[in-house]
Amino acid sequence: MKNFVLASTLALSVVCSTQSHAAITCLFKDSATRTTPNRHCDSSCDRHADRQPVESLAVNMGEEWVKKNAFYRNATVRCEGGNGCSYVNLGSTRVFNSGHSMSVNYKTWSIPVSIVIEAEVCVVN
Repeated sequence: MKNFVLASTLALSVVCSTQSHAAITCLFKDSATRTTPNRHCDSSCDRHADRQPVESLAVNMGEEWVKKNAFYRNATVRCEGGNGCSYVNLGSTRVFNSGHSMSVNYKTWSIPVSIVIEAEVCVVN
């Protein structure tokens, strides 16, 4: 039994070691941008932010890259639009669907701004 456990542990170590050394090449960055509507309040702004909906921006990888077993990595989100970005609540980015999709939830109560989600498109060599 002791030899079996030792052999199993060694085999598992070899498999894990082989997989962890696979080379990943990131080819380019993919992104999507959405311009938000004007939600600036001129008056009666009490709890204005609380009344705004949570929205999402999602990107699905192109079929040509899915067929090549590419995946998204290091997804980020940012707001572009100067002072309006002070009135934007950005959630965390999420990569899902075997790395073929990414999304972010956000909420805005400002003048129009651009929400940008971006990630590297990578393949395992």
